[in-house]
Amino acid sequence: RLRRFVQIQYGQRTFFKQLGDPRVLSRKTGQAFQGLDELLAADRHDGPATEILHFAIHSPRSPYGIPRWVGTMLAVMGSRQMEEINYLYFENKSVPPLALLVSGGRLSEASVPRIERFIEENLKGKANFHKILVLEAEGGSHTSDAARARIELRPLTDAQQQDALFQQYDERNIDKVGSSFRLPRLLRGDSREFNRACHSADTETLTEDGWKLHGDIGPTERIAVYDPERDELRFEVPANKFVAQVTEPLLHFSSRHADCLVTAEHRMLVKSPGANRWTVEAADRCAVRGRMQFLCNPRFDLHGRRLKEMVLPRKCRISRGHTHDPIPGDLWLEFLGYFMSDGGLLETDHPSAPYLVFVRQKKFYRGRIERCLRLLGWRHSIQQKADGTLVYTISNRCLRDWLLRHCGGRSKGRHLPWQYVTGLPVEQLKILYEAMMNGDGTRSWRLARRSSAGSQWAAFHTGSQLAADQMQALCLRLGFRTKLTYSAHSRAYRVSHVAKRTTRLHGRTDVAAVPYAGEVYCFSCPGAGFFVTRRNGKVAIHGNSADAQLRFAEDQVFQPERDEFDYVLTKRLLGDMGIRFWRFRSQTPVTRDPERMTDMVEKLVRVGVLTPEEGRQLASDIFNREFPKLTADWVKRPITLTLAGIQTGSGEPPSKPAEETLVDETKRRQDLAREAFERPEPVRIVVPAGEWEGWFERGGHGAAGPR
Repeated sequence: RLRRFVQIQYGQRTFFKQLGDPRVLSRKTGQAFQGLDELLAADRHDGPATEILHFAIHSPRSPYGIPRWVGTMLAVMGSRQMEEINYLYFENKSVPPLALLVSGGRLSEASVPRIERFIEENLKGKANFHKILVLEAEGGSHTSDAARARIELRPLTDAQQQDALFQQYDERNIDKVGSSFRLPRLLRGDSREFNRACHSADTETLTEDGWKLHGDIGPTERIAVYDPERDELRFEVPANKFVAQVTEPLLHFSSRHADCLVTAEHRMLVKSPGANRWTVEAADRCAVRGRMQFLCNPRFDLHGRRLKEMVLPRKCRISRGHTHDPIPGDLWLEFLGYFMSDGGLLETDHPSAPYLVFVRQKKFYRGRIERCLRLLGWRHSIQQKADGTLVYTISNRCLRDWLLRHCGGRSKGRHLPWQYVTGLPVEQLKILYEAMMNGDGTRSWRLARRSSAGSQWAAFHTGSQLAADQMQALCLRLGFRTKLTYSAHSRAYRVSHVAKRTTRLHGRTDVAAVPYAGEVYCFSCPGAGFFVTRRNGKVAIHGNSADAQLRFAEDQVFQPERDEFDYVLTKRLLGDMGIRFWRFRSQTPVTRDPERMTDMVEKLVRVGVLTPEEGRQLASDIFNREFPKLTADWVKRPITLTLAGIQTGSGEPPSKPAEETLVDETKRRQDLAREAFERPEPVRIVVPAGEWEGWFERGGHGAAGPR
């Protein structure tokens, strides 16, 4: 049966017809005509009705299906009645807050109608909320009755309605209606339980000012985030911080080098041993894995600003044995590393006390310290103790005051400026790291073989907890897997680290559900998606899950709807049009966030799938303005932006023809392939789609193909 549909808007009707209806129907009246000419002859302002595809939930009682909310009709009607009752309370309130009772007699004949009239007329409305009801009684005929008469004030607030009625009933109705559409609370305007995928409150996050708990991190502080696409660590201000109160079991992932206490929905960056790609899975899914690996450090860290030179503030009146010339940054960091490991200073401020700085060394790095002091140009003395330790003494007030102010005095409180640890580039961090390890570090290949790390095991020892925290952050940026422990026997902290990026866990032995009651927190990092955490001295990189309900709605609600829509269009629409071997596929929601779109454009350019025309269209959304449209043919060619050239709107073609540019690009890839034989690590060569077969021929690799 062919059916008609009508849309009534502001009293005007518009008719539609069912998809596949061969009749010519009027869009104004719905009347059928023999042809289009007959329709226009009847009304030249009329037109044929548009075909419509009706997606309906099947019901044997109605050809038009049933609505999704039909099962919750009573809940909707009940919530409506509840709202009316609560609204009418303000107009029909009839319980006074206070009654003045005169007892010891009887009510007069005029009192009863007066009370009724008072309740009907003087208690309704918001203006009469505080009126008092007075009840009068006539005294008895005997004197004894008058003696027993008394006046009493009695509050009636217990009988008054203190808050809206049926609140729990209404809340359950809202959940019923929302569940009928399979929508979580977040998409219904309710922010409760928005963030259910979080870390425990005792988990720390790395910021530019050190490891901090979530309660100590301000809204503008930058935290260490990880971008899996670039395999890079950098510091960014998170978009949001979410804190929730939960009382539920959390999943505890614990091994020798991993310690995470997270909710079941938390996003975990995990992969199987031997796999090449990292995947993002919920914590409860990771818990049932047999074997898995967690990421402990990044491959690249391009963050930081190089320290070119250091000038000590002038504190001394007379310079003895030192100058105030600028110190090269690398040389200053090397000395600072020696001071952090085996240094000291005289902290007293007595006027006659000297301003001394000490550097001790008992190992095999005496020559390096002497070379560093000689290049610095500071006059110093050398004293050898009975155990063979050499003590280098420097008398320099400017140096001592700077170290005392920025690095602390005693060994237990000694530390580096955090802007050095998190703000310097990796090249200078290596200088600082080597100097600190030369003083208080140990290296061992034997322990490395025992831990199956495959590389040299190393550890840094210090009595300062702050220095240990900084050393762990420094090792993280250098690409080491780290673990911080404390020895009560030696009263020292040890930062053990090894050049390994992952740690292995087993779902059966290393994961357990533990009861938890308290706060959980998470950060939203849209630019990267993951951030660095530490718990019990063990560092891990995992993702934020502040949008867990959004992803749930996307996977469980919207994507199934799109799949059903695509299936119907493929079977009905494409089939009626005679199109075969093709499938209709809907796109996912398009983001308008400039940061995300910039990241998308960068990734598309990197893999070489964007044309200049598409790039300019995306750029118009990023900059929120229209770019002049280019009509040249080269803007539509399926070549990368680097081959085509980024145009400025003039419409001129690239300086080189696309063929010559492609030959240059092919030569560059051949050079990369030849260099791959000489490099110890593998090199990935990316060839854009569509150029693979031609690249074989132009590269001249023969039948064997590229290596």
